[in-house]
Amino acid sequence: MNANLLSRLFLAWANLGLRANELERRVEEQATEIFQLQTQLQQERVKYQQAEVLLAQVQKKVDFTHLRLREQLEAVFEGALDAILIANQEGAYVEANPSACQLFGLPRSELLGKQITDFMVPGFDFALAWGNFLELGQATGELSLLRPDGTVREVEYAAKANFLPGQNLSILRDITERKQAEKAWRNSQRFIEQITNTSPTLLYLYDLRRDCNIWANSRSEEFCGCTQKQMQAMGSRLAAEFLHPEDWQQLQELKEGLKVARDGEVIEREYRMKNAQSEWRWLHVWEIVFTRNSDGKPEQILGTAIDVTQAKLAKEELHQREEAFRTLAENSPDLIARFDRQLRHIYVNPAIENSTGMPASAFIGKTNQELGRPTELVSYWNQATQKVFETVSGELIEFDFPTPTGVKSYQSHLVPEYAQDGSVEFVLGVARDITKRKQAERALTQERNFISAILDTVTALIVVLDTQGRIVRFNRACEQMTGYSFDEVRGRHFWDLFLIPEEVESVKAVLNELQAGSSCNEHENYWVARDGSRRLIHWSNTILPNIDREVVAKSPVSSLSRDDSSQSEGKNDAGTWGRGDAGTGNSHQNFVDSPSQSNYSGTSSKAKYIIGCGIDLSDRQQAEKARQALAREQELNQLRTDFFTMASHELRTPLSVILLTVQSLATFYEQWSQEKKLKKLDQIEEAAQNMKHLIDQILTFHRRNENSTFKKHSG
Repeated sequence: MNANLLSRLFLAWANLGLRANELERRVEEQATEIFQLQTQLQQERVKYQQAEVLLAQVQKKVDFTHLRLREQLEAVFEGALDAILIANQEGAYVEANPSACQLFGLPRSELLGKQITDFMVPGFDFALAWGNFLELGQATGELSLLRPDGTVREVEYAAKANFLPGQNLSILRDITERKQAEKAWRNSQRFIEQITNTSPTLLYLYDLRRDCNIWANSRSEEFCGCTQKQMQAMGSRLAAEFLHPEDWQQLQELKEGLKVARDGEVIEREYRMKNAQSEWRWLHVWEIVFTRNSDGKPEQILGTAIDVTQAKLAKEELHQREEAFRTLAENSPDLIARFDRQLRHIYVNPAIENSTGMPASAFIGKTNQELGRPTELVSYWNQATQKVFETVSGELIEFDFPTPTGVKSYQSHLVPEYAQDGSVEFVLGVARDITKRKQAERALTQERNFISAILDTVTALIVVLDTQGRIVRFNRACEQMTGYSFDEVRGRHFWDLFLIPEEVESVKAVLNELQAGSSCNEHENYWVARDGSRRLIHWSNTILPNIDREVVAKSPVSSLSRDDSSQSEGKNDAGTWGRGDAGTGNSHQNFVDSPSQSNYSGTSSKAKYIIGCGIDLSDRQQAEKARQALAREQELNQLRTDFFTMASHELRTPLSVILLTVQSLATFYEQWSQEKKLKKLDQIEEAAQNMKHLIDQILTFHRRNENSTFKKHSG
């Protein structure tokens, strides 16, 4: 192996010697050539120095031109309204002009070095967009720019990749305001379109040169039953198809008026047109010149129309109603007057003369004070009328008024009358003579006072309970026997106050029996007075149906089997029912008028109140006499109950006739003929006469009963 290596080294050394000799020869030849070249180079150097001087002169000119060009480019760069930025290959900004700083909302020192991705909205695939940009070499479009303060600006851009090696130029223009303006314009267009399509009016644009409708809103299409294109295709035949033959003159007058109309002048007309259902409808039309031709003549007409058919019908109906009102008012026995805001009479009907002795014309334009009415009455009237003006609601008042035939009672209903703007313009008052009704009410009040006096002067114990066993009435005999006043026991369970413990359940059972279906029952039990003394009482309990066939109990245990949770009802009953003063009649009035909460169904389980009449049997020597007295009292009570039940029913029958007839008059007043109205008024008068006759009979019975009672006691 070593011998072979040495052999090779020897051969290489021999070759190297040969080549060295050859190299020396060539070096000598090259030295000669170099000398010749140096001579030529010296000559060229002189030429180069001359060229270098010339080049310096040229370079100086180029540098000056380049400096001016750079200054111009920098001026453009710095003063451009568009944002100009230069980014490197990684997408980082390396240069930006002032407009770019303003657009991005950052100073130049903070903007440079930022990545493009720092300003992209979430969801923007920058890597894909940047790769496509570098691959294609350029890009244009629009994008959203997210600024550091959180605001978003819309921009359009143009970008050039590698406009200088490794540098990418982009120019951005802020189009946010333009976008907003475009959006506002689109919204405005959509808003106008929605207005025209949702407006209840018919809108259209008519071209005089082409003699056809060139635009119409959806309401117009619905009215005519055809589309815009169909209207346009019909041309002048549209009017012939839809316009009422009798209204051609109105249309011609409208066209003639538009020929000489000034800009902004509105021409109005009314005519009939046939709708999609082939119905003739009245239209109120407003038209105005929309555009003019080069000669100044009208070219396009903008029109709007509303269907006034109902308004015309309403106007006619209003006229008829006014005539009907005048006929009614002029012939009504009620007093009818209209007042303005100064409380002056604007209208009064002739019936006023019967009540005042003055003709209706004497009232017009004058206030009640100017007419010399009593001061207190004028003040009362004025307050009520002014209240209607202020509260915009009706007012019902009653008053006594001196007439030529004596003092009469009136009930007046004051109602507002509205102006077109919705304010109250007048107040209409309708006053009715209620003197007879007031007299009947006073008679009934006297009757109630009579019954109340009986309850408070009778020697028997009378107690009224509600359905839970709470006391709602307690007469004077009960107060004297127990030592408790009515105010002390009102609303309390009677067994908590007066019963001995061992009799509570038995008494409840007796009262439950009454509720279960018995019309009346009797029992005896002890009551404990305030001083602790016990009194043996014999009780008679009964239920009484009222005139509405609603059960009202005379002793309140219609539902003792229920729990006592409904305390509020008991409190209400206790607060409504009271003994009161016999002279006022308040106690009896509350008892009769208190509404029942359940309809009569044939059993006493529907009772709201039960009344118990008790006789003190503590004195055994007078027990028999007391029982006899109790029997007489029960018989008297039953007779009185039967009588008042019958009388109440008989009174309600004519009252129902009157109420039903009045309701029918109020409902069908406009539809009924005058003859039928008078017939109904006769029915009301007949029913009122029946009531008067019945009340006279009640008063006669009352006087006879009073006389017999007086004779019995005096004997």
